[in-house]
Amino acid sequence: MRRVLRWLLALVPILLIAALIVIFGILPYGVARSIAHTLTHPARAPITRTPTDVGITEWTTVRLDAPDGIQLVGWFIPPPLTTANGTPSDGTALLYLHGFGGNRQSMLFQAAVLYRQGYGALLIDQRAHGESGGELSTLGYLEMGDASIMIDFLLNEPSVNPKKIGILGESMGAVVALLSASHRANDVRAVIAQSPYASVEGAIDQATRRNAGIVALTLVPLARMAIQTEIGVDPAAINPLEQIYWISPRGLLLMHGDLDPVVAPINSQQLYDAARTPRELVFFANGGHGGLIEDDPALWARRVTAFLARYLRDDPIEDGA
Repeated sequence: MRRVLRWLLALVPILLIAALIVIFGILPYGVARSIAHTLTHPARAPITRTPTDVGITEWTTVRLDAPDGIQLVGWFIPPPLTTANGTPSDGTALLYLHGFGGNRQSMLFQAAVLYRQGYGALLIDQRAHGESGGELSTLGYLEMGDASIMIDFLLNEPSVNPKKIGILGESMGAVVALLSASHRANDVRAVIAQSPYASVEGAIDQATRRNAGIVALTLVPLARMAIQTEIGVDPAAINPLEQIYWISPRGLLLMHGDLDPVVAPINSQQLYDAARTPRELVFFANGGHGGLIEDDPALWARRVTAFLARYLRDDPIEDGA
């Protein structure tokens, strides 16, 4: 009996080590893979409305081929001939980029508000979203190339003034907007980034910590590794904080909700601090993640309208400036 007891006692350290391996090794790895899959394989939200439902009658469905052959589907709304108050249009147009898990419909209300002020719109489902092809979201990496194709579309659209093209993005779409504008500053004249994250690594960390519990310290680096495996690139390469410097001298407007539970407001502050003038930063009291136009319609309309009038419509910067 004593021999059996001694044998059982000898097993205790082994069992304890095995338990620790499961708790801090195998279990975190499984959770990290699950988080990585969730962050790169969005559930598709259906398209249930069209521009007609918000009073826009002139629009067409467009299909663009991404650099890797994936088809991107969206709506093109030509700039109206006149604004709601009768002012002649000047061919200004905005590219709208929705956030992770959304689709072009989620940007339709914003496009409708600005359409009445004379702004045309290109609203595209990002890859793996809505009706566009692909099953994998790369959190901004391949999406930046997709956005470049969208910019080319606007540049070659006869109804659009190529000197007056801007981008308005939300969450992941805001990050794609910042990265795209930093690489194509001669083509993108104004950028509005709503609820952006300063870096993909930071976004992964925040998402992981929300789901990590006791294994957070182990899980964060594992989640980064799992994301890299999923998208095929180091998340550190998707870093608007390092690229935002190059948007200047184009206009930049950053907007964030004070109570954003997904991307902390400090992200927009960090981006603002890293950018050069001209730049603006607006925080929405009690605002959440995205949907800032619903949180405070008057503030959104006032700041966005003034910004676009200043940096896109009235005084476009010449190439090479």
